[in-house]
This record gives sequence, C-alpha cells and structure tokens, in this order.
Amino acid sequence: MNRKVIDIIPPHQRVIQETSSPKKKEKKKRKIFPFLILGLLLFGVYYFFAFRVDVEIFPVTHGIKAEETFVIKPSGNENLHGSIFETEVLKRDSTFKSSGSFFEESKATGEVTLFNAHSSEPIPIIAQTRLVSGAGDGKVFYLSDRVTIPGRRTDGRDIIPGEIQAEIVASEAGDEYNIGPTTFSLPGLGVGTAAYENIYAKSETPTSGGVREEKSQITSYDIEEGKNRIKTALKEEGRMILEEELEKEFLLRDNSQYRVVLDSEEVSHEEGDLVEEFQIKMEGRVELITFKEGDLNELLKRSLLEKAPAVEVKDEFVREMEVHLPTLSKNYQIEEFDWEAGEGSLKVEFAGEVYQGISESRLKSSIAGMSRSEAERMIGEESAIRRASIRFRPFSIFTLGNIPSQGERIRVRVEF
Repeated sequence: MNRKVIDIIPPHQRVIQETSSPKKKEKKKRKIFPFLILGLLLFGVYYFFAFRVDVEIFPVTHGIKAEETFVIKPSGNENLHGSIFETEVLKRDSTFKSSGSFFEESKATGEVTLFNAHSSEPIPIIAQTRLVSGAGDGKVFYLSDRVTIPGRRTDGRDIIPGEIQAEIVASEAGDEYNIGPTTFSLPGLGVGTAAYENIYAKSETPTSGGVREEKSQITSYDIEEGKNRIKTALKEEGRMILEEELEKEFLLRDNSQYRVVLDSEEVSHEEGDLVEEFQIKMEGRVELITFKEGDLNELLKRSLLEKAPAVEVKDEFVREMEVHLPTLSKNYQIEEFDWEAGEGSLKVEFAGEVYQGISESRLKSSIAGMSRSEAERMIGEESAIRRASIRFRPFSIFTLGNIPSQGERIRVRVEF
C-alpha cells in the first residue's frame, strides 16, 4: 500500500524561512556596522572639539568700611573733578496760612450830653464816674474826663437844664457795648435821690469800637517756612531739569549738591499783620555741583586698597589686592563748597570687599596636564583662595584623563 506524504507548510511561508537564513543575517550586520563606526567617530570628534575644563575660584574676601573727605576742584589728578551746571530762570509763587494768633480787645467809646436839671449851681462830675445805659441793657460806661455841668435856668415856668458834651468809654471790651442812642443814669449820685432823678446823660449816636476776638497773625516763622518751601520746590524742579539734561555718568542724588540763586523775592505782607493768608513769589536759578561716578569710584578703590591687609605676592597665579566692585557702596555729602571758586570738600562713607586677584594665564599654566584632584589640591593650598571647583565639559562624568595642556580649553572664572 502506497503512503502519501503531505507538505503542511504553505509555499509562501517556505519563502520566508528561506530568507531568514544565517547568510542573510550576517549580511544585515555588515550593513549596520559602518553606521555605528561613523557615529562613534562623530561623537569622538564632537567630544574632542567641545571638551573643556571650567575652573571656578572662590577667593578669600576682606570687608572694609571707611570714611574720608575728598577735595573737589575744577582740575587736578589727585582731586575729584567737579563741574557746575545751572538752569534757566524758574518762577514759583504760593499762598500760605498764618499760624500766629492775636487776641484783639478794645472798648466801645461814644459821646453823651450831660444834663443838670437839679440845681442852678454848676455841678462838677469827676472822671471815671459811672454811667449806666437805660432800656434794660444796663451797660456800664465811664466818663473819660472831668466836666462841670452848668446850672439849670428857668424861662418863665419852664426849667431849662444846663448841659455839656462829654466822652465816655465802656467798662469792658467787646462788641456787646456797641449800643444805640440811649439815656444814662449816674448811680453814684444816690439812687432815688433828687440829684439822681435830675442829673443824667443822653447819647444821640451809637457807641462803637467795642471788640473782643481772636485773629490770625503772620509770624516770622510763617514767612521763613514759606520761603523755604518755595526754595525746595524750585530746587526739585531744577533737579528734574538737570537730570534730564545731563549724562547718566554724573552723580546727582544728594541734596547738598544743589543751591537756589534768587533773582527776586516778594512777600505780600509783613510779620505781625492780622491776615489769614499771605503770598510769596520767587524767581531764580538752580545750580548743581557734580562729578562723575567713575572718578569717585576710582578714589574709593584707591582708598580701599590702601586700607587692605598687606599680602605677600609670590611668582604664582595669585596677584595683588583688587576691589570687588559689586560690593562697593557709598553715601556722600558736600560739607563745604565755594560756588564762586568751584572748590569744596566731599565727605564720603563707603564700604567694599577686597581680594587677591587671579592671573588667568599663570593659573592655566600651573594646572595644565594635572588630574582634577591634583589641581584642586594645589589651588586649595593657596591661602588667598577659599574654595575651588573644577568641572569637565561637556560630560563631567567622563574626565578623559587629565586637564588639557591647551590653555584655550581651560576657562577660569572668579566667583564670590
């Protein structure tokens, strides 16, 4: 009996199996290998050209505070060179309140006619005799001067009193004594007596001039304060103008650098005047004495270095003392200044940090070819350096041996 053999692998799968033979795999590897080699070469070239070493030096710093006075003159290398600028004429006027007070008091005065219907004989009335107004107000006045009232006379059955004009003054200050025409009695003659009933006074016009009130008054302080305020306003206006006109390198911030030169001044009232307000007008120019910040900084740097601790400089990569400029701070004020001569003195309080500078070229030569640890140890032994950091770039984990000998591959930075 014949047996039948059946191939269970379809034809297309047989083709796939045939293409996956060992010879085909080896051929595929040969194609990938050149690309791998090329990639490694490119990486090596990139690493070779990009490779560098970053060295960060953290020097020991010394803080110094000082105060010094410098001479300002129009010229001279050892002095601070000063320049004077001025604005055009500026104008200001303002109204100010009077701060003083004056309590004004005055007594009312008036004129009366004294009558004598009591006796045909003249009757003397002494000064300061009391006169009391009628009509229920009862205001007390006094006779200003001694007078004598003529005696009465008769005209048939009619009695015509003697009369005389006299001045009176109120017993107290105040406008309540400004009263209208009225009749006055003289209580000193004895209330209820014939003399009291027949000797009296009358006023034909009101009394006036009585005052008791507090009024505003200008003081010397008010005038001086007003002048100072206008001068300050002029100075501030001048400062803004000069700040816009001058270059940024000039120092302009201290108030002692400015002055106001007045061309005219007008005050509407005088000290002691009883007014609530007064006006002041001024015209003048604003002058400025200034100097360049760079020039002042140079003087301060020189002074800081003179006060810095003495150091021994060896023939290595550590140099003389330098000033760390970002730490330099200063406050200044002009103490005295002759505006005509353009000379004066400037008091400065200043502070800053100094450190021993680093010679980049010598440091590169010193560490070229060293390992990282050797270089860090060598730098760390220098007393002027607080700390050092060395990093390999672009990949710090692959140091690729020692620090390169080419100086251009070493970058040195001083950090604080």
